[in-house]
Amino acid sequence: MVCGGVNTIRCRLSEVSCAELMNLSGITIKGYDLDEKREKSVIAYYSDGFVRSSAARQRK
Repeated sequence: MVCGGVNTIRCRLSEVSCAELMNLSGITIKGYDLDEKREKSVIAYYSDGFVRSSAARQRK
């Protein structure tokens, strides 16, 4: 999964689990991260296409 051009988690498809959040505003992804060599959990919120974080504004 890539966020803002940064790889946040890289898992084998056969070993990853995904579920939608109860309020339907995003998903949670859990699996063994091949880059960091550890179990990892990431929450990703759906977007309307505009990144609103301050870090993303600084890169422009």
